[in-house]
Amino acid sequence: MRRFVVAVTLIIIIAGSATLAAANPITLQAAALHDRPAVVTVDAQDVTTITFCRSITWSAYKAPWLHATVSAPDKRVLLLDASATGAETTVMVWVEGDGMPLQLLVRASAQELGNHLYTVTCPAPAPAEVATSASPEAHPSQPGRPQPSQTPATPQGTPTPPPAPAMTPLAQGAAWQAFTNGLTSHQWDLLMAFVASPSPDTQAVFADSLTTAQQADWVPLAGSRPALGTTSAPTTQSQGAPTTPPALPSWLPWHVHVTANDSGTLVSYNLQNTGQVAVVLDIARLRVTASDGTLVAGVAITRQDTSGLEGRVAPGGVESGVIRIPAVPQGGAVLLWPVVAVDSGGTTYQISQPVP
Repeated sequence: MRRFVVAVTLIIIIAGSATLAAANPITLQAAALHDRPAVVTVDAQDVTTITFCRSITWSAYKAPWLHATVSAPDKRVLLLDASATGAETTVMVWVEGDGMPLQLLVRASAQELGNHLYTVTCPAPAPAEVATSASPEAHPSQPGRPQPSQTPATPQGTPTPPPAPAMTPLAQGAAWQAFTNGLTSHQWDLLMAFVASPSPDTQAVFADSLTTAQQADWVPLAGSRPALGTTSAPTTQSQGAPTTPPALPSWLPWHVHVTANDSGTLVSYNLQNTGQVAVVLDIARLRVTASDGTLVAGVAITRQDTSGLEGRVAPGGVESGVIRIPAVPQGGAVLLWPVVAVDSGGTTYQISQPVP
């Protein structure tokens, strides 16, 4: 009887091993992950393995339900262990020698998956060109013979400034890790919107949400990343007219009710997202202007939404709140509030609400 049980156990183990061996890894291209995140699906029963083409120096994410670790024996392997059954988060992974982070959209599945293997391939390096000299007197290097310098000589008496120390990828990754660890959930969400859709608008939304100390860290870090580099917002069109974002589309119904009391004018609003992409309303970009364009001071807002992340309205979600204006100038005011869609283009719409 014992031999029979052992035989059955061996059959089960062999069958399970054959199933794992038959699961071919899902292949992702590193170049594509620079521009758009790829979906990696995980479940709560198994650990998902992602093998990269080179060692990983860091990864960044904010999700208490996901545990992401780099394998100790092989620094190219990222292990994802999920505890949720229906959530998603964005993971940025830094690969040694690469100029920008790779983006992964990790989704938790309520069902056990059949494949937990992913591989990220890098493009083959270009063959190094052999430098040749056009001079007929060129000769190979000989021991003890100094080679002619290819750089112009520095005049005597002029000190040569030392080159600026370059930050290694590991140091850059550590700096980014420290910076992202200090972000709030709202700031992280705005950063992910900027990474997914780099544009002057998504950059401004994120930058406006930072504290003074965070902005001091953000400027050099953003400049060291081609994918996250700072961009200048266009101020005029080719004809010289100021650019104006379009009004809200039909899939973003906006309703307001304006009342006045002893504390000022109250603008009760409701924004519903009936579209397919999330939108972001950053409180730092809310403006109330008088008829002459001057800003109205003392504007305050209280709000609540259904996403759990202040300022982000997911598809099917609703945000409502009350904007208090202490004193509306004579002639009325206009409430201006950009709404950034987290889509491939980072489309920005403009709420323009007259306040009598």
